Amino acid sequence: MVDRFLEFERGKRAVAVKNVSLSDDLTTEYQPGQSFLPPTMLLESIAQAAGILLMSSLENLGQAMLAKVSTFRCTGIARPGDRIEIEVVLEDIREEGCRVNAVARVDSNVIAESVFLLAVVPSEVAPIEFREQSMRRLRTFYPELFEAHAGRV
Repeated sequence: MVDRFLEFERGKRAVAVKNVSLSDDLTTEYQPGQSFLPPTMLLESIAQAAGILLMSSLENLGQAMLAKVSTFRCTGIARPGDRIEIEVVLEDIREEGCRVNAVARVDSNVIAESVFLLAVVPSEVAPIEFREQSMRRLRTFYPELFEAHAGRV
């Protein structure tokens, strides 16, 4: 869902980009000619960016999962052609997970804000095939995250 990262500070914060496209399966047509990215899919994109940041910050290989949404306020919408910048800040990082503060903007206008918890599910819970497939996908879609820290996600 997230297209790329503009900024990436392991263990701290990241800024990611999500380009909204009419051909994107996530885009919903509210009324004829009025398509947009649903707020639930925006929250999923935000959580994905935070999850990738969290997992690249921890030594163990697990899977970040959205555990609890404390607040999510969507004050605008993203339409096809929009470029969403998602800023996530990790707080209170532990092996079990962390708290995340996030803001999503289109053209520097805030369209969503959220505070949520990510939990880390130990990798041994998932089958080896799933873990290997997840690592291949991360390396394919976000190679820049692996250049400086070989062997760490």
